[in-house]
Amino acid sequence: MSKAVQEDSPVPRRRADTDARVSAAVLEQLSSRGYQGLTIEGVARQSGVAKTTIYRRWQSKAEMVFDLVIHRGGTEGDHRLRVPFRRH
Repeated sequence: MSKAVQEDSPVPRRRADTDARVSAAVLEQLSSRGYQGLTIEGVARQSGVAKTTIYRRWQSKAEMVFDLVIHRGGTEGDHRLRVPFRRH
């Protein structure tokens, strides 16, 4: 496959859109429920993606949160995580 065909492929755009929706759901759930209340099922439901899509990218909740929040810095529009520290 030529490079031009690969660049025009809808797959990278879909992946970026999916990652953005999952990231937004993770940030919202962290803000409203904290880490303990965040679930992969809830993130999948809120972002409109299948749990299998999430598990293909991340093996665990911890890995997903680390990648989307710490490593990538959250969503493009908001690089600060506004989650209050909670002791349980």
